[in-house]
Amino acid sequence: MRAFPVGVAILVAIAGGALVACGGGEKDAGSQHYQSQEWGFAFDYPPGWNILSPQEAQERVTSLLPQSKLAVVLADSERRAFAIVGVQPASTAPGNDIEEIGAGLQQQSQQASESIRLEGSQFMDLQGTRAFDYTISFPSDTASARDLMRQVMAFHADDFYAMAFVSTEGDYPSFQAAFDAILASFRWPDEKG
Repeated sequence: MRAFPVGVAILVAIAGGALVACGGGEKDAGSQHYQSQEWGFAFDYPPGWNILSPQEAQERVTSLLPQSKLAVVLADSERRAFAIVGVQPASTAPGNDIEEIGAGLQQQSQQASESIRLEGSQFMDLQGTRAFDYTISFPSDTASARDLMRQVMAFHADDFYAMAFVSTEGDYPSFQAAFDAILASFRWPDEKG
């Protein structure tokens, strides 16, 4: 069973570790639909991907999102790639400004160990909401590989969201289209679509 290292929480914990995405893409043939009953957000995900049980989700990603409420965790059928969504009330987030959180993550990445590398980051507007999008790489559970995680974070209404996409660095290109499709189909709780 693949679990992600606690060390990755160094960067994620600064942001409080919740998850978000946005977009407005077309639904792919055969894709499945998810809507959170608790939080109200929705997205489509590719055929062959599955929603993990709460127990398996906690076993795999608790170290990545120590302070957030996991809303849903998806994985490809071979458990080589994961899409993780978590949400927490904005009042419990480690700040209330995405610009400050993003700047803090960028600064922290400069001080992180050599084993955790910031691969890229940017601020972006996602459906009218300012977001921070960054990618880090970190040691995998196998000595010869590194994992890659892309995370998009934003405040929307009264909540702090984040969506993370994780796979090995070598597998990431083959899963990027699936990750992009999930992100593009995301709908905020107050959107119709």
